[in-house]
Amino acid sequence: MSSSPKAFIQVAAIIGLPEALRRAGCNPDKIFRAVGLQPAELRDPDASIPLHAYLNLLDHAAQCGDDDCLGLRFGASYDPGDYGALGFVALNSPTVGAGLLNVGRYLGVMRDHCRVILELENRQARLRYRLAAGSVALRRQDAEMALARMCRGMRLVLGEDWAPQEVLFEHPAPRDDGPHREIFGAEVRFGQPMNAMIFEQEVLDVVIPSADSRLLRILEGFLEEELSRRRADPDLVQRVRRQVLDALGGGVPGIAEVASATGMSVRTLQRRLGEQGLTYNKLVDDLRHELALQYLEARGVSVSEIAFLLGYSEASAFDRAFRRRSGVSPLEFRRRLGGAAQPA
Repeated sequence: MSSSPKAFIQVAAIIGLPEALRRAGCNPDKIFRAVGLQPAELRDPDASIPLHAYLNLLDHAAQCGDDDCLGLRFGASYDPGDYGALGFVALNSPTVGAGLLNVGRYLGVMRDHCRVILELENRQARLRYRLAAGSVALRRQDAEMALARMCRGMRLVLGEDWAPQEVLFEHPAPRDDGPHREIFGAEVRFGQPMNAMIFEQEVLDVVIPSADSRLLRILEGFLEEELSRRRADPDLVQRVRRQVLDALGGGVPGIAEVASATGMSVRTLQRRLGEQGLTYNKLVDDLRHELALQYLEARGVSVSEIAFLLGYSEASAFDRAFRRRSGVSPLEFRRRLGGAAQPA
């Protein structure tokens, strides 16, 4: 299954990755651009990026650093503060089990198509992690990072010597599984039906001594509100696209104009689009390029007319924008479609 173009993940999930790449001798900005991300998009932990770009980013990062255990090592350096409310709701839950259940409940605030499931069987607990997007190979870095983070989070409560009984991964065994056994301190098996950590059920009843019940209620209220907001308006992108489309003939409308037309503040609109892995500028850019392709396939519409219809100040601006997305000029694209006789 491939990830939906609208599926997202918060940048907080990879806070610290640029520094890790630099230490490995890589250029993080170059890797970001290779997967379609702008470096500025990864500076705000509350911003969101497309899930497919995130998976490709981890894969490219592992290849660049020549470290196929990059996700594993990065996950083992987990700090709950990096995950904001989600990390703190786990540490302020009354017990380890309650904390894990809260992570599973609220993970959707941070990312799409992902589940953390706690199961009990034969006095054992099984903490499963599932991402229903991308191929198994492409999900490897994410899966190893996720289980390493959960193991690290549990050690913050149970002590650095704690280790699961067994760790399972869906993907095939790497060339060297020594780093996995070292980080988890347990047997690690690959090519399994699931990604999971298995440990004694009694661990779930361990009390978290630093938990603050009042802070927990505040965090849960905030996360419940965020979940509700994400489910409230699945058609927001289409509404914004329609507002932009209706105004394009007179130029691209500003975000303030569109926000007002959709009944929200600029800041709220930015956040809501971010929850779907978008920025306003990217939405506009994608819409204009989509329309450009349709117009270029049509007969009887010149390139200069297309530039006007898309809200460009002049044909040369349209030419530059189209080349940036397609690698060729609008005229060359039209010729390749067999439309050389169409008006320029």
